[in-house]
Amino acid sequence: MLLAVLYSADEAVLATALACDQQPFGDNYWRDVQGIDLPIDFETAYVMIDDADFANRILELETQFGDGHVAAVAIEEYMARRISRTNKRQAA
Repeated sequence: MLLAVLYSADEAVLATALACDQQPFGDNYWRDVQGIDLPIDFETAYVMIDDADFANRILELETQFGDGHVAAVAIEEYMARRISRTNKRQAA
């Protein structure tokens, strides 16, 4: 599942969405659809999440993670495991 992730300048996750919902609107999606006041510095990243349970947790950001930094760390750890598994398969 491809997710759009809105990061603040200090690398906290501010919001998440399915990329297919966010991409047609671009960064205006965060303000116009989700009603988020965008900070001056932000970045939208696209992350492929193959684990449906983890993707759903990320999409339920506010109830699943108490802090955007905790969510950012969880995404980074997931991506590191995913890359590690990919590299091991290629080496085999």
